Amino acid sequence: MKTTQKSPEAGSSPPVKQLLDEPETVTTIVTGYTELYNVACLSDEEIWTRGNDSALKLYSINHRPLLKSITTKSRYTPDTIAVTKRRDLVYTDYWDRTVNIVKDEKIEEVIRLQNWKPQGICSTSSGDLLVIMISDDYKQTKVVCYSGSTEKQSIQFDNKGKLLYSSSSYYRYITENRNLDVCVSDSGAGAVVVVNQAGELRFWYTGHSPALKNEIQSHRNHHRQSKSHPYS
Repeated sequence: MKTTQKSPEAGSSPPVKQLLDEPETVTTIVTGYTELYNVACLSDEEIWTRGNDSALKLYSINHRPLLKSITTKSRYTPDTIAVTKRRDLVYTDYWDRTVNIVKDEKIEEVIRLQNWKPQGICSTSSGDLLVIMISDDYKQTKVVCYSGSTEKQSIQFDNKGKLLYSSSSYYRYITENRNLDVCVSDSGAGAVVVVNQAGELRFWYTGHSPALKNEIQSHRNHHRQSKSHPYS
């Protein structure tokens, strides 16, 4: 077994779990999706899934039955799912421009955007929501932190006023790491973009050694846009 030491920045974070030298299959679940896109852990035994239709499905990995299946409010395919600190499911709806939360199998709209469409979402250690979104004209991308439906912070530019994220229709995922940095996998840029809590750029990672933004080639713009699916 391999262990990773806790970093000083992590503070009172939970102890780091041990990592296996080789991945181990615990169980196999047939979801019924033609394509499975996301998995979000509700617990060590239960997982939410989303695929290429409008159903959000909850499975038990030990007993493998389908525990719940919930259809999105708009009946569009959800874009990203996450589980909050309170164990509620949240999902983004790209075409409906909304962020929604599922409580007791009922869907509540938390955020409705104008001139922007939501992509990736995650729940932070403090209980806020981080949402990455793209403008209707596909020319701007930003990360917004919400407390409930209230916007707390917007992250879009570096300290030189340049865009942090690519301006393409390609997909992006977002998460918060143990140092409380905001990490975005930006497929349009071919990089993971990491900023600190203040929204200041820490580094870009392109699969080799981390590099500063000014050492990376220019953003890959003007990618093909697809009407059948927002991310080509």
